Amino acid sequence: MKKIIALVLAAVMVFALCACGAPGAPSGTSGTGSTEPAEKSPIKIEDIDWNTQLGIIDGERQFVLSYTNNSKYTIAYFCMTFTVKDELSEANQKALDELKTEYELEDSDIPGLELEAESEKLTDPGESEENMEVLLGWEYVYSQDLFDCFTPDILELEYIGRDNKIHTEYYDFLSGNYSEETETREANEFPYDNPMSEKLPELNARVISLSAQYEGYISLRAYGASKEDFNSYVNACKEKGFTVDPYTSTDSEIYRAYSEDGYYLNLNYYGYADEISVSLDAPDESDTADKAVEATPEPSPEPTEEPAETEAAAVDGVREEVKEAVDSYEELMNEYCDFMQKYSENPGDMSVLMEYATYMAKYEEAMDKIDALDDMDMNDAELSYYLAATARIEQRLLTVMG
Repeated sequence: MKKIIALVLAAVMVFALCACGAPGAPSGTSGTGSTEPAEKSPIKIEDIDWNTQLGIIDGERQFVLSYTNNSKYTIAYFCMTFTVKDELSEANQKALDELKTEYELEDSDIPGLELEAESEKLTDPGESEENMEVLLGWEYVYSQDLFDCFTPDILELEYIGRDNKIHTEYYDFLSGNYSEETETREANEFPYDNPMSEKLPELNARVISLSAQYEGYISLRAYGASKEDFNSYVNACKEKGFTVDPYTSTDSEIYRAYSEDGYYLNLNYYGYADEISVSLDAPDESDTADKAVEATPEPSPEPTEEPAETEAAAVDGVREEVKEAVDSYEELMNEYCDFMQKYSENPGDMSVLMEYATYMAKYEEAMDKIDALDDMDMNDAELSYYLAATARIEQRLLTVMG
């Protein structure tokens, strides 16, 4: 059951506007960090030559962060957070007060504010990653006085070790200490042992992260891929038979199609991360089953005195508390996707942005219900109901974020 809850948490990683995370890694892959002496840390802060400055991205002036990897390892993920300073100048305090007024923040909210700059691009030794957006939640930071309210807090790095595994390391700017996660994962997590993978061409990428897999569904992400790599993979998938009802976006960064036997393929390319996203759904046999029932209808059962809701629960085999938890979670995520679409259409509308707080409150309530399922043993019908919901959620998230 804990693996099921982990899938739910992985789906809502999109909620973490100010939190760091692994590129496409399922929730729960980062074990408890153990502080180690600095000399044992493979990558030292001195190996990361970083700077922040005002830049222009998509015509918008904002603070950006750039870094050069002077270590001996390929960095697979970079995330630096900044927190509010303990002491502020008069100009800094004024900028912070203006922020409080604009977003209707309380004094108690200020210590929790964070700036974040992150990148999922693979950065080899000697290479640089330029112009990462420094964001306060969803917003660009374009005021020097506001930016100066913050100080570096935590640097999170994922790097490819000599063992060809992904390791996670942290540097604490406050204490000057390093810590290394005890858990690692394979750089290539392509699910060769999953029968579904036989439907796909093999991905040629240095880092492949398995997002989710369960019966009838797999989802993975490949990093360090160019647009040419994506186009080649699309062609390879076509050769594998994914040519039924095809769809290609105008920028050729999305390809979707069915195979003759009903498998549904969804490919996306994200240039900002040099990433290919792949998901594959097995045919839904429910339609076939429904048609078979319609073709050979059975006699209607004798009416009983039990309520209709009880009859439905008995037929479905899904307990009411399980259905309520899953339904409320899916409803929440659909509302969130609607919000994402509204925000993308008008990112400057502060009233839209403030709606985010309402989703966080609903999120806590929905997760309390989901967490309660951890103490229950799901039957096959309940597990199937849950997995179908998570598949729909992930598909919608991929569509909205794409």
